[in-house]
Amino acid sequence: MRLTPGVARALVEHAARCAPREACGLVAGAGGVASAVHFATNVADRDDRYAIATDEQMRLRAAIARAGMDVMAVYHSHVDAPAWPSPRDVALSFVPRLPHVIVGPVRGETQIRAFLLDASAPPDGRIAELRVAVGDASAAPRA
Repeated sequence: MRLTPGVARALVEHAARCAPREACGLVAGAGGVASAVHFATNVADRDDRYAIATDEQMRLRAAIARAGMDVMAVYHSHVDAPAWPSPRDVALSFVPRLPHVIVGPVRGETQIRAFLLDASAPPDGRIAELRVAVGDASAAPRA
């Protein structure tokens, strides 16, 4: 997954602003490059969880489509845990082919990682890490 530098910066800044609650939202783009972040309100009942209200998800998805982009990932942050999916993250992943970007602390630095999560895979789901690269569209790798 390729992120523009602005998207990477926005994800990290949003996570910092929302702490101690988890940040969340959608990452959008076109042509294989994530070029926009759509912040969402975390409506979860605890700071260490995230949830996006259905009506807000619909509004964000409509705005992304109007801009001629695709939803490329769901994102959230971990405040006190590494950027790795928790068992709850896996259990709540309902779209196996939609990447999940997690922003989290690692050895004093903020890390951005992406995963495909499949809750239907026994026994406790499956996690496949995706490569995350930060750069502009012209630097996108070729398939």
